[in-house]
Amino acid sequence: PWTVYCSKTYLRQHGKPRSMAEIAALPFASYSERMVARIEGLQCFASALNPCQIRQTCNSTSSVASAIENNHCLGILPVVSGESRPELVPCFSEPVFCATLWLVTSRDAYQNPLIRDFMKFAGDFPLKDGLALI
Repeated sequence: PWTVYCSKTYLRQHGKPRSMAEIAALPFASYSERMVARIEGLQCFASALNPCQIRQTCNSTSSVASAIENNHCLGILPVVSGESRPELVPCFSEPVFCATLWLVTSRDAYQNPLIRDFMKFAGDFPLKDGLALI
């Protein structure tokens, strides 16, 4: 799942938006057209934004996270990325804000005990917030 995030500074100054209707005129850090085209959840989200809202366009989730932290704007991130940043606050999510994440390795790499152990760890990891391994 992906969630709209703001920084703690943004939250103190403007409050937390709780729906798509509440973000109609708010500033956003967004993703490049190439990224949006590849991730269905981002397509749904990007189509709801007015181009005038976009303050910065980024090529990675880490860039969007940094923009949210530093530019006093909102942005959408995968929950696994947003939760790892203590300065970020989740605002809201929608069922359409989701994307599949694959963790893949080659057969040769899987022969490495470190890679094999990590893949087993990732497969056994207890997930939350709608995350699932398939």
